[in-house]
Amino acid sequence: MKKIICILMIFSFILNFSACSNDKDDEVSFIEHDCDGLILTLPYDYIESSDDRYSFYYSNANSICIGSREAKKDISDAGIVLENLTQYTATIIHSIDPSIQTNEYNNGYYFEWTKNINDTDYSYLGFTIDSGEAYYLIQFATLKSEYENLRETFLSYIDNIKIGAWFR
Repeated sequence: MKKIICILMIFSFILNFSACSNDKDDEVSFIEHDCDGLILTLPYDYIESSDDRYSFYYSNANSICIGSREAKKDISDAGIVLENLTQYTATIIHSIDPSIQTNEYNNGYYFEWTKNINDTDYSYLGFTIDSGEAYYLIQFATLKSEYENLRETFLSYIDNIKIGAWFR
């Protein structure tokens, strides 16, 4: 009887440790970045860079995340009349390619396009959102050949965006 109990304890011990083991390489750590009033949560391997054209710029080995914040007052002071996020998004799309289709998503709009730069095709996913005082444009980009594998990941990053006191 002692032998059976001992075997059961060993078996139970092995099952407990195998069930609790975690492969740390499969875990992804995330970091919240305060991007001029917008909280963007990205994996730890996105490194912050600086580019005067954007309010924020992050990149990792496979993609970039860039964004701009445009205060509604600044837009108005420039003589541009935009009544809502739909018009802001349409203005952005018109500057890229008027044939791009928009999709409503998480209180904003996302849209996709491809661009060739120096004989390399890149795919982009853009997202616009209204914070009340400003419009944000967030863009994720990667090689066109990698885009389908990363598209849902980019959308999941958008799912976790927080603006000010308003949380999704």
